[in-house]
Amino acid sequence: MNKSLFRKLAFNSIKNNKTTFIPYALACTTMIALFFMMASIKDQVANASFYGASSMKAILSMGVIIIGIFSVFVIFYTNSFLLKRRTKELGLYNVLGLEKKHISRVLLWETTMVGFASIVMGIALGLLFSKLIYLVFLNIVNLKSNIEFGFSITSVVYTVILYLIVFVATIIYNTFRIYLMHPVEMLRNSKAGEKEPKAKWILAILGLVSLAIGYVMALNTKNPLEALSIFFIAVLFVIVGTYLLFLSGSIALLKILKNNKKYYYHKTHFISVSGMIYRMKQNAVGLANICILSTAVIVVLTTTTALYLGNKDVLDLRFPRNVMTEMDCYDDGKNRIPAYDENEIAEVTKNHASKYDLTVKNIQTYYDYSCVGTFTDDGFDPNYQMDTDFVTVQLITAEDYNRMTGENLSVTGNDVILYSSTDKYKEYDKFRFGTEDYNVVGTIDEYANKSYETDSFDNIRLIVADTEVMFKICEANNNILETYKVYVAYEFNYDLEGKDEDKLEFCKTIRDAINNNFNNRLIGFDDKFNSEDEIMSLFGSLFFIGLFIGTLFIIVTVLIIYYKQISEGHDDRERFVIMQKVGMSKQEVKKVINGQILSVFFLPILLAVVHVIVAFDIIKKMLRVLGLINVQLYVMCMIGTIIAFVIVYAIVYVLTARTYYKIVND
Repeated sequence: MNKSLFRKLAFNSIKNNKTTFIPYALACTTMIALFFMMASIKDQVANASFYGASSMKAILSMGVIIIGIFSVFVIFYTNSFLLKRRTKELGLYNVLGLEKKHISRVLLWETTMVGFASIVMGIALGLLFSKLIYLVFLNIVNLKSNIEFGFSITSVVYTVILYLIVFVATIIYNTFRIYLMHPVEMLRNSKAGEKEPKAKWILAILGLVSLAIGYVMALNTKNPLEALSIFFIAVLFVIVGTYLLFLSGSIALLKILKNNKKYYYHKTHFISVSGMIYRMKQNAVGLANICILSTAVIVVLTTTTALYLGNKDVLDLRFPRNVMTEMDCYDDGKNRIPAYDENEIAEVTKNHASKYDLTVKNIQTYYDYSCVGTFTDDGFDPNYQMDTDFVTVQLITAEDYNRMTGENLSVTGNDVILYSSTDKYKEYDKFRFGTEDYNVVGTIDEYANKSYETDSFDNIRLIVADTEVMFKICEANNNILETYKVYVAYEFNYDLEGKDEDKLEFCKTIRDAINNNFNNRLIGFDDKFNSEDEIMSLFGSLFFIGLFIGTLFIIVTVLIIYYKQISEGHDDRERFVIMQKVGMSKQEVKKVINGQILSVFFLPILLAVVHVIVAFDIIKKMLRVLGLINVQLYVMCMIGTIIAFVIVYAIVYVLTARTYYKIVND
């Protein structure tokens, strides 16, 4: 047999099936271009040297992996759709004399043509837009370094190798499917979804149970760290529940509607319900995919946008002062040293700042002791477990608190004044540390140092009489701690006034100046200026990845919807032709089509919004770990993302509904 025949058949097949091949080729090209651009940007960052480059590289590498995985999913999904839509055509080839090995060669040529064109066009588009996207990325992360964008041969090689493997895998998959099918089965396979499915009530109930478990886990997380550990487990239950509900629950619901004679025996309801129930088995997977992807789009864009817009809030809460200095209160971790003199540390700091033409102001000093643990019937246990209700306890003396706030609180002996971030601890009238009780003689509603709000746990603050009480509680806890010790520290915090570049240089050298004058007692140092670049690179990179992944998910969702509408249009065409022959007008057909599409089309997005609302609390706790506690900002980002996505979804509905109607009435 002439070998060029297979190539010609493949070319003609692509030409004659352009309504399905063109979206397939465009999807492949877009996925390859997105992957190449992300890989190129990652390589540019990897070869650069600036503050925050390592975290940025890690995030971008994660983005490359995610885009690679989902692009493979898109290519395989669209390829399997093409194969299913064309099995009747391929079966006809077989009946007319082509053997299965010949049909496989036709498919090989088709995949080779589309794959080669997609890889070349994808890399070309990637090269064309990479620099533009890179400049957008630098603007998002507010990177001050001047990094020129260069051609990355490594990204080209990785892209070509990955997608060559993907297209070879699709060729193997197609060949395997062809050899498993019989000619008659191939001719009938396009109608595989016509058999009315049965309502599997057990699976429907399991779907509800799985969804309920995921929801309960999301709604009952106790703290942010627990939210991190169970989030993906809850997501897994929700995904399983979603698929089971669409596969079995939707069929069960349609069966209920069918059994409702008053509802079912209506000319539009009859056609809509019967039409959906006959194909729901194959339709349900697509709807579940749309629901999961829609949820992913909303969650990813909401969280990354909130983090990006809220980075200033994170910095302000983390740094009540520009520079945070922590001094050791112990000699070799054992013996207490004499009390620090604020004026001595201030003099060293101001003298060093003058070398950089900077002014030190708003000095804030206090002794601090913080420990994480659990309150039990026996008192405070600093050896907490992840599955317990643990809390951060911070102590401050009344003298330091009054100096910070201008108030005039007074406590003596073992008396304490309480602040609690939750109502749970406001009911306590005493707290036990070691063998001693500390009586609550008053409460405050707002704590002076708001940096506590960035903590990952519930928080209580105890205002104690003096440092002697603080050291006593510290020693009591250290006697209980099994693997580590926590000690009292002296905090010396302040603001700097001057040029930004001078502040950065000052922060690089002040550590040595403090250690040289105070016997290497500096145990903690952090500044807002370097942290601002680090947080911006982190949150900006996440926002950029979120935009990329959100775009990817939207493309996948649109593809699924498009192919779903084409598939249903071809399946419904003959049915509606018969309906028109027996007297149904075109207006009635269009009304039935709109009702049928609307009832199915917006169900996934509706359930996706429910998923997002239920996940609100657990995601809020996870964002708290990163320092974002601005709930109002997160809510606004969530509402805005949902509205924007629903608008996009509605536009896709209008366009695909026209395609569906055109196929049905052609």
